[in-house]
Amino acid sequence: MKSNRNIKDSYYIEQDNYTLEVFYHYYSESLTDYQELEIQKVMLNGSIDVTDLYFDHIDLEDTIIKSLDL
Repeated sequence: MKSNRNIKDSYYIEQDNYTLEVFYHYYSESLTDYQELEIQKVMLNGSIDVTDLYFDHIDLEDTIIKSLDL
């Protein structure tokens, strides 16, 4: 039987001239196969909060879920 998962972590996207650090909360429930990933904060180069400016949350959520070894 699978167990419920509750993960709070960060994911890095490194490019040539910037780095994004994405703080997220992942939750999955085993009985219903429900899963959710919430982007909590997106930081540019570790110091500038760009959460409200970053519009590609759905693709980012998919990328993070795929990177989790579930």
